[in-house]
Amino acid sequence: MPIYKGSTEITSGNLYKGSTKIENGYKQASLFYVNTNSIIINFADNISGASMSTTQFSQTGTPGSSFTSFTRAITVSGGRVFSGTVSVSEVGDSGGNVSASISGQTSTSATLNVSGTFPTTGTTITLNVNGSTIADLPNLNVSATSSSGNQSVSVSTANGGAIGNYTWSASSSCSGGTSSSGSGNSSSSSKNIYTNAQIGNYPACGSNCSYSTTVSASGYDSGSGSGSRTGSPPTLIPSCTNGSFNYGYNFSHNPGSPSSNPDGCSTIQLNAPPYSFTGLGVTATNCAGSWPSSWTDTIGATLSYTRCTSATGTTTGNVSCTGGSSGSGTVSVVTAGSWLYNT
Repeated sequence: MPIYKGSTEITSGNLYKGSTKIENGYKQASLFYVNTNSIIINFADNISGASMSTTQFSQTGTPGSSFTSFTRAITVSGGRVFSGTVSVSEVGDSGGNVSASISGQTSTSATLNVSGTFPTTGTTITLNVNGSTIADLPNLNVSATSSSGNQSVSVSTANGGAIGNYTWSASSSCSGGTSSSGSGNSSSSSKNIYTNAQIGNYPACGSNCSYSTTVSASGYDSGSGSGSRTGSPPTLIPSCTNGSFNYGYNFSHNPGSPSSNPDGCSTIQLNAPPYSFTGLGVTATNCAGSWPSSWTDTIGATLSYTRCTSATGTTTGNVSCTGGSSGSGTVSVVTAGSWLYNT
């Protein structure tokens, strides 16, 4: 309900008792006058190479109550990135009515957040958004490889240009790993760099370690290639024995073998169980060294045989040893006998 002095309306913020401004006027218990004030917020985008809406914000409300919070998106121009942290400063906010902050900054965008309360008198505030951008250089794509325990990387330019002069530095958190650095020059757009930095040892079971090589070249954003090593459960050595087998059994034989001395044999006999087992090893199921409930280990062995010409000999190959949680396993002699086909 408007209030008039004579025929002149008394507007918000202009009703006084003596020299004291009246905020709320009542007739008995009924509110007939509320003092409201406007807040105006102007925006200054001071970042060259980035853009933000500078549309003025204006709202009117009761002093001390909150105005509607809002945001402004800050976006860099194409081909550019922020070169530092974006910030915001206030001018004209003597009453401390506005709260402004920057959040969610990436290399190409950020958000200005604004909230606050209505002032006791009409107020105009300016928010200055500050920062800088630089040209977004093409990337160096770097991926880790390995060469005899040393760190190596494959490097290529994102735009297909020549790498030119480059430097590299390598480090490792693995036990026994070493750090190193170097430089070079390449007229190609891709290159393999072999460093003398050692990756190091595998860590204990359940632990991890990492290594990386960073490459920099003039006119490009630097890149890194990295890898990691994870400690494996311990290797367990099974107890492998031979299963029952009729060792006088004659196996069918390829008469064309051995090629250096074809003798027309159609059968060959396994004289004894496989022996001299080598390469035994089964991976435990956990770091405590528990045996798997079932496992198959491919191991080396020696066979003794007699050809149909009565010539004897030995040969080596792989057999399967299968077992369970006790750590004891049985060799499959049938698979061993199958080697004799081409002996």
